[in-house]
Amino acid sequence: MSTVAADKMLDCPTRSDLRAAGPSKIEEARSRALYLRTYAANGCVPIIDASAAVHPTAVLIGDVRIGPDCWIGPNASIRADQGRITIGARTSIQDNCVLHTGPEGSLWIDEEGQIGHGAMLHGCTIGRNVLIGMGAIVMDNAFIENDVIVAAATLVPGKARVPTGMLFVGSPGKVARPLTQADLASKRECTEHYVALARGGIGMSWAPAQIVASSPVPVR
Repeated sequence: MSTVAADKMLDCPTRSDLRAAGPSKIEEARSRALYLRTYAANGCVPIIDASAAVHPTAVLIGDVRIGPDCWIGPNASIRADQGRITIGARTSIQDNCVLHTGPEGSLWIDEEGQIGHGAMLHGCTIGRNVLIGMGAIVMDNAFIENDVIVAAATLVPGKARVPTGMLFVGSPGKVARPLTQADLASKRECTEHYVALARGGIGMSWAPAQIVASSPVPVR
């Protein structure tokens, strides 16, 4: 794991930890709480890197760690009320994704992950530079190695292991073929797209749309 090594992770932060960190950290937490749907669970609160962009409709609960330059999309649900969920740097969790883990496990996504719209991840480990396609499901104790693409709507069964550099397809999923350089280049391009969104401050500027037209929109 390359971005937030396990031996460098702190115990889950609490309100008393924030007080001990000083006024600046308290103010930062308050300012984010004004527009983000973050909730404590079992004494733990989500910790979000200042460079990450999180949509106001996303829900973050409990022991969630979100790294630098991440992008968390509309209606994503990241619920770490029983075990820790770690999201590495430059990762996108796209619209309507569901992330959860049970009391005996954790969920880890290494850096440069791309979790496509509507994907569901439960108590699994996702390596570096992995794309989880739209609507895919990854079950408990599955281990996806680095540089993998899991195709849309694929089921990764519990305890499955997906080798490095492979395309994984089907329900239940199977290794289809090695990834090509074109596959990896397309993945990198999409990663950079979401990093650019995060760095552009999208998460801080999302707000309800205002009606600006003064006349009715014509209907054909």
